[in-house]
Amino acid sequence: NMTILRHISAILALIVMVNGQDWRKMAGKWKNTEEFANIQNMANNLAPIAAEMDNVYGDLFNSSAVGDFITNIAGQETLYGHLLNKDATHSMGLTQIDPIKYQDLLNDYNYIDDQGNRSTYYDRINQINAYMQSKPGYEDWDMTKLATITDGKYSDMSKYASDPLTNFMTTRMMLMKDPRQVPSNIVGQAGLWKQIWNTLSGAGNMTQFADKYNNFRAVDATMSNANPLQGTLK
Repeated sequence: NMTILRHISAILALIVMVNGQDWRKMAGKWKNTEEFANIQNMANNLAPIAAEMDNVYGDLFNSSAVGDFITNIAGQETLYGHLLNKDATHSMGLTQIDPIKYQDLLNDYNYIDDQGNRSTYYDRINQINAYMQSKPGYEDWDMTKLATITDGKYSDMSKYASDPLTNFMTTRMMLMKDPRQVPSNIVGQAGLWKQIWNTLSGAGNMTQFADKYNNFRAVDATMSNANPLQGTLK
């Protein structure tokens, strides 16, 4: 009925609001500014990082290339790093890894079954550690020592906690637990992000996810509407 439709219209109007402002209008005002260009450059600069991560996970674990999806997560969460708060205690890195997700990764790494067998993630994380430690400047890198969690918050962040490559490598490891396929179209990716990263009860919304891609990445991004799926997260 008309009452329900009016409620739906009101909800949709709220979805595109950011701090009381319409995200699309904000982006429209930005487009000829230096700040807008800087954000586009930050998004473009993530392309080689995403490619390196995809290559490493593909070579080591035969994993699908989903760096484009992780880049879009970074766009939604921190505007590709533009809004990153390195001193935050509730999130870490471009994709805003929260302490619950990071603790889950640590639990997977440390798990030992009744027969004394380690989990698959123990071996996988150690292989990524070995790769990263082979790179100049990352000699003491360890995915399991990026931060300490105290009372549900981060403390003692390592020097790598805000590093983009670190964030992509860690986010990819976390996504491997999910068997779903990644849609190539931005609307599908927004829905997947909402389900597995932000969660249905989270504050983020799919409209913003898509708008940020369309504003800052659409010209140079690799998505293809002709191919509905990019690959699996697992």
